[in-house]
This record gives sequence, C-alpha cells and structure tokens, in this order.
Amino acid sequence: MGQAITDGSGHPILEFIGSPIVTGNGRFERPVIIVQHEVLFRGPQQAKRGYSYKTLQCRLSPFDGVYISESLPVKLYKILSKDVPPYKEHINIEIPISRESIASIERMRKSANVRLRLDVELIYEELVEIGTIEEYGSKLPVWGISCLQRSAANLYIEIERSAWVDRVLPALEFNKIHLIEIPAIPLESVAAFQKAFDALKEAQEYHKQGFYNAAVMNCRQALEKIMTGKKTIKRSDGNEIEVPSLDARWKKKLGESTFNWLDEALASLKTVGNDAAHRNRNNFDQFESQMIQAIVVTLLAYVAREEIK
Repeated sequence: MGQAITDGSGHPILEFIGSPIVTGNGRFERPVIIVQHEVLFRGPQQAKRGYSYKTLQCRLSPFDGVYISESLPVKLYKILSKDVPPYKEHINIEIPISRESIASIERMRKSANVRLRLDVELIYEELVEIGTIEEYGSKLPVWGISCLQRSAANLYIEIERSAWVDRVLPALEFNKIHLIEIPAIPLESVAAFQKAFDALKEAQEYHKQGFYNAAVMNCRQALEKIMTGKKTIKRSDGNEIEVPSLDARWKKKLGESTFNWLDEALASLKTVGNDAAHRNRNNFDQFESQMIQAIVVTLLAYVAREEIK
C-alpha cells in the first residue's frame, strides 16, 4: 500500500499507487505543474454505509518547507460502499505556480533532484442507506447524507534532476528569455571567436541544468580570446599585481575612451568568473548567471564586429 488518506477509523479510503508523473504546462505567463497519479478508492467497511467523494486539493511545499502554491480542486463525483469493489483511476492535480516560486525551487534544489511535499485534503460525504429502489431488476440503495468530512495526508514526491530540467522546466517556459535585439555579428560566424562561442554555448547548457557557478566560469573562459594584454593594478593592501587586460591594439581602433570603458567592463566580468572558479560554494544564482551571460555575449559580439571591419 502506498501513501493513503484514511477515514475516522483509520481505514484507507484513497491510496496513492506507485510513483507520480510530474510535468509542466501552461505558458510563460501562467505556468502550471501537473502531478498525474494513480489512485485507488475504497468504500467504508460497515454495511449500509457509503462514501461520496467530492474533491481533492493540495498545497505544494518544496523541500518540506513552507507552502508556495495551492492546487485547483480535482472533482471526483464517486460513490462507493462496502458492496462496491475498490476503484482505480488516474487523476491530474494541477498546481498554478508563479515564476518567482519556480526560481525559488531552482535555488533550493542546488543542481540536485527536486523534492516536493503535497499536503493533500480529501472532502467526502458519509452516507447512510435509508432505503432501496428497484431498477432494471436490481435493488439499488437510496443514500442519505450523514455528514461532510475532511481527511488529509502528506504526499512526498522526488523528481529526478534530468526529468525536472528536460521535461518540467521547458514546458513551463522557464528558460524562455526575452532579450533586446542588438546589431551584432553572430559569434559563430567569426572563426577567430569559435572558442569563445563554444564556451558560451556550454555556459547555456550548464545554466539549464542549474549549475550557475559553472556557467559563470565558462563566461570567464569566453573572455580569454580578447583579454590577452597585461596591466598592473594596486590592491587594497598596497601591493601591485599584474592582471589580464584588453589587448592594447584595440586602443587605436576603438579610441581611448571606448577602450578604457570596455577594458574595465571586461576586467569586472573576468573577476566575477574568477570568483566562480575559486570558491567552493555555489555563490551565483539563476538571475545572476543569466545577466552575466547576456553581458558577456553582448560585449564579445561588439568586439567581434569590430574585428572584421
């Protein structure tokens, strides 16, 4: 027997069978998580008694924390008694979820599996047989409503990281990003920037999998093509160190003001990449990874366009 909802006597009246299938649906504007589960309905154990199943609803709590969303009611409309065999059915629990909540789950899962807790509530009526009627040669019970009941249970679900990334997030359009179009040369069309382009493509894949530090590290690698110069800076402790800089040959082509601005921007981004490479903790979140990639792509596209003029 799987996880179950019981009546007042502890008798299971609704059992969740096997493992659920979790998918995404909706659109970017209205994402919905769908939990498809096979359930088994059981009637009461007493004679001349019945249960009329009404609705099933749940609250969603990621990683056994506070709840972040509530499902739509699943309408059941079933009557079972002791004389009716247990009844199996697949139900779909639809849980509308905000994009902020999806991002929160992404931060909590830390590139691992997703664990969800569904606080499930079943609403049903207790029935009592008050008579019978004859129909088609058989005697059928006439039910009267004894009382309305609510029973609850916790349903725990673990979603494999690959299933979450490949099946759920794309269907929620979570990776859909609206970017401002810029007049740029595609990096893949410039042979000299192939290594940088490959590093950025790999950064996108890391980002989709939730490895945000790895995505930022790849942005750092993408900048190595143009950060071939060296310059000396003074640290806060007074010591001087040599750091990568934009190649000096760009100063004539871009002009000193543009060169200085671009050099500072690239140096800052490379420092961010160094932080990702040299820290053990996952210190970049989904939003930061996305923004850093957007900035690096824009800067490299600008440099690539100037390169082929």
